[in-house]
Parts: sequence; C-alpha cells; structure tokens
Amino acid sequence: MSGSAVPHQQHINGVSTQNHSQAFVGSARDVYFTAPHKLQDASKEAALACRNALFLTDPEEIREKVISAKGARVEGTCEWVTHDAKYLAWLNSDREVVENENTRLLWISGGPGKGKTMLSVFLTEELQRQTALKDTADLVFFFCSADDKNRNTAVAVLRGLVHQIITKQPQVSKHALPYFETPERTKQTLLSFETLWIIFQKIVTDAELREFFCVIDGLDECEGSTLRIFLPRITSLLTIGKWLDCTDAPE
Repeated sequence: MSGSAVPHQQHINGVSTQNHSQAFVGSARDVYFTAPHKLQDASKEAALACRNALFLTDPEEIREKVISAKGARVEGTCEWVTHDAKYLAWLNSDREVVENENTRLLWISGGPGKGKTMLSVFLTEELQRQTALKDTADLVFFFCSADDKNRNTAVAVLRGLVHQIITKQPQVSKHALPYFETPERTKQTLLSFETLWIIFQKIVTDAELREFFCVIDGLDECEGSTLRIFLPRITSLLTIGKWLDCTDAPE
C-alpha cells in the first residue's frame, strides 16, 4: 500500500498477522502511508530550494572575473605567504586545542593597491588544491566589491558562505530549512542579517560539520556597518573553522 491512502472512514477489521507482527482492528480515518523514498525526495527538494534561494554569486566565477580584471598572477608572486610563520600557524592550528584560538583568524591588511586581492586569489586556489587532495576539509570564500550590490553587504557575505557550506556539506542544511518553509519566511530570512547569522552560527557549531577554511576578501569594501557588525561575530567563533580576511585594517 506504499504511497496510497486508506479510503475515508475505511473500517479495518480482522487483520491476521504472523511472526509477532502487530494487528490493527478498528476504524481508520484518513490514514496515509508515505513511501520512505518520497520523504527523502521531499527533503532533497526542500534543501535544493533553500540553496537556490540563498544563491547570489558563484565564488569561482567571481574569482575568474577578478583575475580577468587585474591580470593573471605573475609566477612566483604571492608564494611567500605559504612560508610565513603566521600563515603556517593558522594553517596548522588544531581544531581541538582551545589555546590556539588566536591563530584561527589570519588578518592580512594593507593599503589600496598593495595586492591583497591577488593574494586572496592565490590563497583560495592553494587551499582549494590542498583540501581536494586531503578530502578532510572544505574551503569557502567570498570576494567583496563596493561596486556590486550582491557583494557589498553583510547579508550578501553570509548568504554566500551559508550557500557554499550547505552545498559542500548537505548534512548541516537542516539548520537552514526551517527558515525557508514559506515564501514569506524565505523573504524575511534573505533580508535579515540577524536571521542569517543564527543559521550560520548553528551550522558552524554543528558537530557533524567537518573542518573548513573561510577566506573573505575586501570586507572594507562593503557598506559602512558591515565591518563593524561582522568582525565581532567572527571573533566569537574563533574556535571553529579557520578564518582568513584580506582587507584594510579597521579604524
């Protein structure tokens, strides 16, 4: 009877069973049997709808646009960072060791035109290569831009990071789904930094989430309040994930 409904006010009586299975005798009203695969399909559809709603930009496409606009990296440049002591401490910081939390945020700052964005491009490519080889961690990244409304707000940054994480690690999408159950709730969620932060915090504190690296370039290019709002929140999560920000130092 998989996938079928018992007729309205159907009377079920005298059901024989074997092997100690349970019998049901009496009146059944609007009883439905849903196949497990249909429940799984519905869950997948809900997760896909959630990801589609969150999507604003593809980080790899944006990275390619950055490379096209600024020119390809000259061979040998940027590689110095992979030998830097602070970078190595950040890269190798132990997720389980609380006293190392100060090494879990790596801040690369400098004035305009100092090459921070190209360094971010290099680091995302390098970390992407390393995580693909080891298959024990994931990389999420976001390139902010003052000239792109989809990349210049705290809401846009969070939408991008949440979308990437639940795409790479679908098991944690359960934390986002309740906020996308109706069109009205979805609309409210997509506009609210606080709601998106709640989702993000639940996701990154989930024990099922495997280690991840997070690179954010140019937070200082976002609208005025973004840096002030976003950085304290990231700091509160320093024992989770590894965070790298390339931007001008905050005033």
